[in-house]
Amino acid sequence: MSEQKELFKFEEKTVLQCFARKGGLDLLLGDVKALIKLFDHDMSTAGSRAKTASLAHKVAKFKTKIDGLGKDLVADWKTKAKAVDANRKSMRDALDELKIEARKPLDDWEAEQAKIEADKQAIIAAQKLAAEKEYDHEIAVLLDRERDRLKQEKIDELARIAAAAKQKEELDRKERDDRIAKEVAAQVREKEKQKRIKLENDSKKAALVAKERAHEAKVALDNAEADRIAAEAKAKQDSIDAEKRQEQAVKDTEERIKLQAKAAKDAADAALKAREADQNKKKERNNRLLDGMVKIGISEAHGKELITAIYRGKFPDLRINY
Repeated sequence: MSEQKELFKFEEKTVLQCFARKGGLDLLLGDVKALIKLFDHDMSTAGSRAKTASLAHKVAKFKTKIDGLGKDLVADWKTKAKAVDANRKSMRDALDELKIEARKPLDDWEAEQAKIEADKQAIIAAQKLAAEKEYDHEIAVLLDRERDRLKQEKIDELARIAAAAKQKEELDRKERDDRIAKEVAAQVREKEKQKRIKLENDSKKAALVAKERAHEAKVALDNAEADRIAAEAKAKQDSIDAEKRQEQAVKDTEERIKLQAKAAKDAADAALKAREADQNKKKERNNRLLDGMVKIGISEAHGKELITAIYRGKFPDLRINY
């Protein structure tokens, strides 16, 4: 069976949904932690140690993949946020211009009404003045001048009113833009604050996880060091025991060889003594037999030859009983 290339399978859609809520990835991280806790680490062979290294590599690849999904999600959000801000600004500018365009007929009508009212007041004033004085040329001139003055004053007043209204409109627009800008800035600050808080929380959480992993790594290293020391001590003791056993075996072998050599020597000495005793016994009997032959007149030389011939079986019916 081929080894699984990934830590475990998951739905990208589910992970993207988890990014949208606080602590949404805790369950996924818990699954990874549980998988690591249940992994059977065996440091006895190169193949089993490679499986542990492969597990760590899969966790790193898993982190890169999940982080990439979150990065792509944030990039999409930023792109959409930029488009929304651009559309809002374009909408505000367009609606401000359309508001001015929508009010223009009313502004023109109010200006026209102001001019008509000015003319009316000028005519009334002139009529009153004409009723009180005679309609001579001087009165007519004064009336024309007064009407022109009043008309000009009214026009100037209307111009000031229009300028003031435009200035007020500009001030209102500026205040509105400033208020909107402040609201947007406040929203941005709030978002940045929430983002900063989230980053701080994530950083604290990551620090805690890193601390826990560092502690687990230290414990693992300490255990590995203890195992190594114990293994070295056992190997050293085994070597000492083996050396002692070897020395004892050499001693036992030497002792056995010594005993065998001594037994062989003792056996050889005993055999030599037995042979010498047998030869001495045979010699004594041969000498007694030779003495007997000499006594009956056989020479010593012929007696020795006769004894030798009997010993060698030259006379089948005659033998010497030793």
